[in-house]
Amino acid sequence: MTRVPQQPHPQDIDREMVPVFRAHAETVHRVARRAAMGDDAAAEDATLQAFLESTRIWGQFRTWAPGRQRAWLCNRACKRVIDGWRSVRRAVPTEQVPEERRTSSSWSAEEIALSRITVERCLKVIESFQPRVGRVAYLRWHELWTNSEIARNLGIDRATVLRDLKRATLALEEQMGEELPFPKSSDDGGEEA
Repeated sequence: MTRVPQQPHPQDIDREMVPVFRAHAETVHRVARRAAMGDDAAAEDATLQAFLESTRIWGQFRTWAPGRQRAWLCNRACKRVIDGWRSVRRAVPTEQVPEERRTSSSWSAEEIALSRITVERCLKVIESFQPRVGRVAYLRWHELWTNSEIARNLGIDRATVLRDLKRATLALEEQMGEELPFPKSSDDGGEEA
């Protein structure tokens, strides 16, 4: 029989939440903003809702490793963005929509299929990498870890992370051309090189 951790006192949750929020808020907001297609207000709401939801299961949540906490929070934030879309359909001002997209406010079946094919091609290329290069690319582009977090967790130095990301980027550019499903910049979330 599995024992469910007892829910701590609300004051304990408040005290323990501060370092968790500092550690994960930026990443959760970035993921929520991407899910909300750049809508900062929706991303902020979703981020706050995700952290609020974590307090409901805090007894269990606080025992998780930081990576699992971040993944759970990102997942919840994305779900809150989707819930927002379902409850209210917002009009997008036409000046914010590229010219070729102004005729329709939703993706066509062809665009969805092409985007899925692009992502699947990208994953196949990543799977062909050496194991460490594939892990570095996955953690950076999918999990949105910083280069320092990757280096620390994989037990390698940042120079190796940067070298592996460069190899991965070059291989993807060679295989996929302009269809890359991630930004080409080497931005590291504000970290110094």
